[in-house]
Amino acid sequence: MLATTTTTAATSTFPSVSIKVGVNGFGRIGRLVTRAAESSASSASSASSASYLSVVAVNDPSLSCEYITYLLKHDSVFVGRVTICV
Repeated sequence: MLATTTTTAATSTFPSVSIKVGVNGFGRIGRLVTRAAESSASSASSASSASYLSVVAVNDPSLSCEYITYLLKHDSVFVGRVTICV
């Protein structure tokens, strides 16, 4: 249950809520979702009521963890390297 705290006459502060998601497959769309989730988590501030995504699992049985990390860090479509901790 989310609790609200009234600070002034008509303003309320809501706690930041993380939506946990799992990525099924780590192809083009899976990597895009992972990057979007990380960018939304890093741009959400604690003072705002914005929700953000948190990737908690990647389901791709044909890939090892090391290769998933490599694919995310060295994605050929995005300019530059990813700055998230994997």
